[in-house]
Amino acid sequence: MAVHFNESTVNAESNGVRARRQRLLTRERISGTNILLDRLTLDPGSAVELAVPPASLVWFQMLEGQATLEHANGAERLSDSHLVLLPPRFRGTLASGAAAVLLHAEVPDAAKYADFIVAPFLDFNTEHINHFSVATLTRLFASRGWKVVASGEKTIASSPTTRYPCAWVLAELPGPGETVGMAPPDHALRMALSRYVTASHALLARVIARCESLGIASREIIVWGTGQTTAILLAETPLGGARIRAFTDSNPMHYGRTIAGVPVVPPDALRAMPDLPIVIGSLLHGGEIADAIAARGLANPVIRLDPGTP
Repeated sequence: MAVHFNESTVNAESNGVRARRQRLLTRERISGTNILLDRLTLDPGSAVELAVPPASLVWFQMLEGQATLEHANGAERLSDSHLVLLPPRFRGTLASGAAAVLLHAEVPDAAKYADFIVAPFLDFNTEHINHFSVATLTRLFASRGWKVVASGEKTIASSPTTRYPCAWVLAELPGPGETVGMAPPDHALRMALSRYVTASHALLARVIARCESLGIASREIIVWGTGQTTAILLAETPLGGARIRAFTDSNPMHYGRTIAGVPVVPPDALRAMPDLPIVIGSLLHGGEIADAIAARGLANPVIRLDPGTP
């Protein structure tokens, strides 16, 4: 499902000295996303401290104005022609004598999906339609006239117990008279994505077998989850044949909606319903959701569909 909003409707929070930050793409706005996007506005004389966590990577692009990036190894003068990568554990200061605007983001690594699979086809979803490897990111930037000067791979935490792959490139506009050659196609990415599809089918078969062993299709249940994995499970497993009394989710943006005619209600509304089994519709966050159900003191039996769980 596409998410539409105007950046002017996003509140700006103070960030450093005479600087403002708008969190445009967040996990609260787009459930389960691994792409985070902020807009930073630097007023004249502003300064922002930058500190990248050990398991994260940040890139940003100057949209308007000029700024200076100061760090342990020196300082770089940046303009709207620069795209900058900040590696894990980077520390520095971004300062602007005049006004400046920039973006920074994180991007998943499609070449590694199969190595970090948690839920079948989760990375082929309605919120993430462009898939890149390091090589195809390099090709993308080269096709737009950017020169890639560094690239690499990393992982970030996608839940307390799982990791997620990311790809990055550091690119700059070429100097006067300098040309940028087109990077070759990444034929290995097609093979990697085929491997991910095969792994997803295998995992889906295990989830179907678990649903059948639990007799899900013949039970009256409540489903906790309204995201992409729940949609896949409803379409591809016996969960879609169950008698679902209600859906629930911790994200209030879904309350009042319906899925296949079934209402989505807040978790506290379950107290007024029979203590039907709650089937967790997430494989990635199953443990966290089970803990949340227990913390609310709900008496409903909890069923997880992760293969291998009790």
